[in-house]
Amino acid sequence: MNASIRGQGDEVRFVVEDADAATAALLSAQFYAEADGRFEKRFRRHDLLFPHDFQAIEARWVRYLREARDRRVTPAAVDGALAWVADRHAEAGVDWWLAGSAALYVRGIDLLPHDIDVMSYLREADALAPVVEGSIVEPFQRVPEVTTHLRSNEARGRLDRVALIHEYVQRGEGDRRR
Repeated sequence: MNASIRGQGDEVRFVVEDADAATAALLSAQFYAEADGRFEKRFRRHDLLFPHDFQAIEARWVRYLREARDRRVTPAAVDGALAWVADRHAEAGVDWWLAGSAALYVRGIDLLPHDIDVMSYLREADALAPVVEGSIVEPFQRVPEVTTHLRSNEARGRLDRVALIHEYVQRGEGDRRR
């Protein structure tokens, strides 16, 4: 497997070539675009929450790819990761919230997230950066409103999650896993 982070103009590209089947499955699950056996995810620099050291991120990201493909996601692992996220944000005194599948998980929707998407305000970036910068494997970026959960899952053809989200909205439930 060849994995690298490449900067090009206003974009930063995370690129993986020659991925084995397990790594390819992991990358697909994390929404890397695939073309001709090459996986890629792009980030626009002006969408980043704070400046990132991509050389340091690359080393952690490559290590993560090698370790994560064989790791099984369990509720205990997700709960531990969520606790770590909460502790780091509390340490920084930062307002934050969850997005993506982790936001659905903490509401009691029966799924296990493969990662934890965290949202915060741009005004919090200076306080947050030093607390998390040594641990992240993908850049913190500005992301649209939480309402995109439904649209993004529909667009990705993840009809099982679309159904779970609709069911949740219809029940009108609040968070059950606080």
